[in-house]
Amino acid sequence: MTSSPYAKVGAKLVDSGFAAIPCRPGSKVPGGFRSGEWFYESEWQRFCDRLPTELETDIWAKWPGAGICVALGFNDVVAVDIDTTDDEVIAAVEGVLPPSPVQKVGSKGYTAFYRGADVKDTKFPINGKKRFTLIPATPTGGSAMRSISTHPRVCPSFLPTSSSALPRR
Repeated sequence: MTSSPYAKVGAKLVDSGFAAIPCRPGSKVPGGFRSGEWFYESEWQRFCDRLPTELETDIWAKWPGAGICVALGFNDVVAVDIDTTDDEVIAAVEGVLPPSPVQKVGSKGYTAFYRGADVKDTKFPINGKKRFTLIPATPTGGSAMRSISTHPRVCPSFLPTSSSALPRR
């Protein structure tokens, strides 16, 4: 078994109810690996409706350098991208969100992952000046995924926020 991000935590995420699938090394897109070559996995949306099987996770854990993506939608998993380095904006967004059990650091800000029932569309002001609408990234009539392994331009970024951060539902 390799020491890829997927090999380290992919099966644990799946066991916890997250549709964790492999992404190409150094990228943020779902990937497949065949004949020693990585390719874009164009049929990843099937994991918005089901968890990967044990056979799939065992195979993916052996792929060299496999990163991790989470298909949103299954088990009501949603993601909130906080794409800013503005401390005032971050504090305001965090003020209307519940604590996130899992976070991913990005090139700026982070992505917070939740079960859908915990996060709702929310409008809020920051110091009475700006008005923001918080809309969780969740598939509505389509599909969505978020990479939770190493960002191509940032350090390793999968951050469970506690040892019991991935409760099975």
